[in-house]
Amino acid sequence: MLLLYLGGDCSKIPGGCPSIPTPPPSPSDCPTPFITTSPIQITGGSGDGGKIAPPNPVVIGQDPDKRGVDVKVSVSIPPITYHYYEKIVHHDTVCAEDPSGLGPGCAGHPNDPNWKTITHTWFECKGHTKVYPDFLNSAQVSISLTQASRNWILTELAQAYPGAALIHPDFAFSYPGPGSLNGDKSILWMKVIPNIQTADPGDYTTNVSVRTSGTAVSAPRQAQKGLGQFTVKLVRVILTGQP
Repeated sequence: MLLLYLGGDCSKIPGGCPSIPTPPPSPSDCPTPFITTSPIQITGGSGDGGKIAPPNPVVIGQDPDKRGVDVKVSVSIPPITYHYYEKIVHHDTVCAEDPSGLGPGCAGHPNDPNWKTITHTWFECKGHTKVYPDFLNSAQVSISLTQASRNWILTELAQAYPGAALIHPDFAFSYPGPGSLNGDKSILWMKVIPNIQTADPGDYTTNVSVRTSGTAVSAPRQAQKGLGQFTVKLVRVILTGQP
């Protein structure tokens, strides 16, 4: 067998040199970090348009208590989950045959020139996540008389009652954050707008728009939603064709 190696040159023997063990292939780099989240949820009170009271509102001009309308708005902001990867380096040392016959030997084959120590370096990507709360920056609530109700006041109602006109068809409310932090790092914000002084009869639409503060890994988000309509009535008169 020693004659077959011809001075340690294994390339000249039948079958060639023995293979050298190699580690599993490493990815060229870890995946790029990314974020995941869920949509912002905007809800109203139990009634249409977010109305919670009274059951049957009337225009304040016909209500001696000037009760108005109460509207409730709730906003739930899910957290931002940041996904990132840690690059972990591994070193594997193996004893492999040296085809040159000039090796220094290795563990198990000390001082044997047909063996040498080879160190393979490879890495793996270990995934991690971090959750960030995305606080509320601001919220806007707009409550407006529908265009159909405006037209009805300015036409049919004005014909039946000369001088009838729009009094206060639009309401706008602005609120700052940050909202309340829940255990899962979501943000909850809730507001009851009491005694909205609805002076014009008809249907009112409620729309909500919100903006978040953003996080260390994400830009501010925006969301808006319409909560439907509620009706304010004009009583003690017979109205026809009211939308």
